Amino acid sequence: MQCVADVSNISTQIGQIIQQVQDLNPRFASMNKGMEIQSVGAQQISDAMVLLSSTSVQIADSLREINNAIAQLNQIARGLRQEVSVFKVNNTIVEPTLS
Repeated sequence: MQCVADVSNISTQIGQIIQQVQDLNPRFASMNKGMEIQSVGAQQISDAMVLLSSTSVQIADSLREINNAIAQLNQIARGLRQEVSVFKVNNTIVEPTLS
């Protein structure tokens, strides 16, 4: 009779273990869903970082072009000042003569 009682006890314990495992299923499903959401968020962050990097390169290129344009404008302004200085004599502007 002890064997029957032991088998019954083991059967009860196995039933409890099965129930506990079944109770874990919703938790695993919830955890899985959370991990999926986290993965989507991580992908969005990655995409945003790629876009930010690309935009930064474009901005840097634009700034270089602007800097070059400013340098050219400064050079033109210096040339214009030199041309205008040719026509200044004793703080008066001399009209150029056409030949």
